[in-house]
Amino acid sequence: MGNKARLVIEEVGIEHQTNQYAILKTSIANYAPRCGWSCQLQTHQIPHWIDITCGAFLMAFTPRSKPRSVREAAAHCLFVLLAAVAATSGPVTDSLSAAASNSPPTIALKSVSAVLTSSGITTTVVTMPVPDEKPAPSQKVEPDPYAVPDGDTPALKKHIARMAQMRVTGKSVDERLSNNIRRLRSVVEAAERILGQSPSESDEVFALENAYGALQAMGERASEEMQKKKSQLEARMDADPRTAVARIPAFARLENATGNMLRLGVDSRAAAIDQVAAYVERFGPDQAVMALAHKLGRSLSASGDSQSAVKLLEFMGRKLQDSDNPAVAMFSDRFFAAARMAGLPGNFMEVRGVLADGSDFDWEKYRGKTVLIDFWASWCGPCLAELPNMKACLEEYGQDGFTIVGVNLDRSRDAFDKCVKEKGISWENIMDEGDDSLAEFYGISAIPTAVLVDENGKVLSLNARGTTLPRLLEQHFASRREKSE
Repeated sequence: MGNKARLVIEEVGIEHQTNQYAILKTSIANYAPRCGWSCQLQTHQIPHWIDITCGAFLMAFTPRSKPRSVREAAAHCLFVLLAAVAATSGPVTDSLSAAASNSPPTIALKSVSAVLTSSGITTTVVTMPVPDEKPAPSQKVEPDPYAVPDGDTPALKKHIARMAQMRVTGKSVDERLSNNIRRLRSVVEAAERILGQSPSESDEVFALENAYGALQAMGERASEEMQKKKSQLEARMDADPRTAVARIPAFARLENATGNMLRLGVDSRAAAIDQVAAYVERFGPDQAVMALAHKLGRSLSASGDSQSAVKLLEFMGRKLQDSDNPAVAMFSDRFFAAARMAGLPGNFMEVRGVLADGSDFDWEKYRGKTVLIDFWASWCGPCLAELPNMKACLEEYGQDGFTIVGVNLDRSRDAFDKCVKEKGISWENIMDEGDDSLAEFYGISAIPTAVLVDENGKVLSLNARGTTLPRLLEQHFASRREKSE
């Protein structure tokens, strides 16, 4: 229950009072819309009265679902208006204005009563209990998808995993970017809560990795607060004697240093490779640096920098080979194979195996020929799509000494035989099976891979596909004709 203040205008001089009340009603009717109220003026028998509950004029006004603060502010303004209309002198109006602007409804009514009384209208202010105002119907509030839940470490880890998988949406680019920052901040907050719960070392490393990763991902959009957190967290991890913790910022710096390696000069590339070596020497060949080094070595090879690629891949192969962990050491062959492939340009390529008819492949009989070594399979769509191009080159340059040798990676002989027959493949194919796999020897993990070899068995290109193949053949045979003239 609340209280209702009522101003009762008593019958003292009916003619004067009625006229005064008409003035009040007209003034209120004109002023009310400015305060956001709908005015419903009514005709009353004497005694006339005006009452206010929670700042609302019950006699003359109906609120438009305004917040309480707005209604009270409007009521105060109308108190001043009432005083101005009823007052007989400016000073009284001014004093009432000051009182009304800083007073609750009941006090303001008393001020209005005093002014009306000074004008010859008898008034009484009474306070009556009234029922509490019904609350406005609540609107459904959508839960914040980025809110960090209360809970223990497993619950917080689950939240971080959900944030990592969340697809950030928004009606505009700016909104999506803003929501992504909210997502990343949520990860940071959840990680900080984990760190505040005396976690196990594995959970601590999990929290540190995710917090630092989220702070890094914010990039230039990070606030000063987030930038400060990143600096403090990085300093904390750098100073930690535990390898599992100190490696987090160290690997991040390594990624930044090698990210644009292909755009760097030879000297800068060598310095970046030295940073990889320094990281491995300090922290060992963990899974993250293994993946980075393997990808980087292949990228360097594809860009034509065989020397840098071989240096990096062979270094990693030796480090893995020397590891006391068998699960790590087993990957050394993969790096040595990738180094072997990267070092092929300009060098002799060893090709061996068993042909489809069961006989041993004779690589020597191809000396004097320009050979395309094509690693392929019947289930590989891009491999089959390359066949017309290969056949066209064979028709055009076959008389100049160009030929093809396939290295088939099918696991089903029936699938191979069917494809050879349907596609009209006429060249020899090595069946790449068993422990002596040519694809494994060169670390080939993706097909088609097409290697062009000159008449001396030396590699001209590791990417002789598409429009590159006829261009290479044209250049190669043109150069041979020039030398023979």
